[in-house]
Amino acid sequence: MTRRPATDLPADPRGLSLDYRQSRFASREGEWDGADEWTVTVRLRRRGRRTVEEIGEIGELKLVRARKAELFNWQPEDFEEPGVRDALLGIFDMGHGGYRPPFHDHITSTDDVRLDPDWRGFGLGAIVVSEAIWTLADGCSAIAATTSHWESVGFRLRPPPLGYLLDPRDPEAVALRELRRREFGELCDAYRAAFPAGRRRP
Repeated sequence: MTRRPATDLPADPRGLSLDYRQSRFASREGEWDGADEWTVTVRLRRRGRRTVEEIGEIGELKLVRARKAELFNWQPEDFEEPGVRDALLGIFDMGHGGYRPPFHDHITSTDDVRLDPDWRGFGLGAIVVSEAIWTLADGCSAIAATTSHWESVGFRLRPPPLGYLLDPRDPEAVALRELRRREFGELCDAYRAAFPAGRRRP
């Protein structure tokens, strides 16, 4: 797919930031359900010499982190997004009450990312997904994706019922993370080259 040029960007991408909000809910028995839902909001800020101006929200990504230590307190129907529910069911063996081999630690599942139309077509979706999942991947044995969109981040299709998974220990996945970061740096540099300091887009 051909990407849009940096000159089409509505603002300097260096002003983008990811804000993480965690939600943890009690189960029907009144105990914590063993899974954290994370909303990652993509925000645009403009930095001046002395102030930071909040421009607004331009995208969002939802993730779920299931914890090994609390396997039995959450149920798949607790999650509204069908893709997240299916991904967790592929990893968690409800019949035997545990993770399917070879998953032995926390699991993070990611749903699709939403970006405002003006910000699409620059490769930012993969960059946002990569940065968000690696921020939450510490201690995880795998990250599950609900779609095939994120092979560029390191997700690979595994045999049913597992679906698309990313192994954070895989050197290829680590290399793809660094590649996405370099691409973001190159996009920022291209924007700055097209619109030098002192020139502002409306």
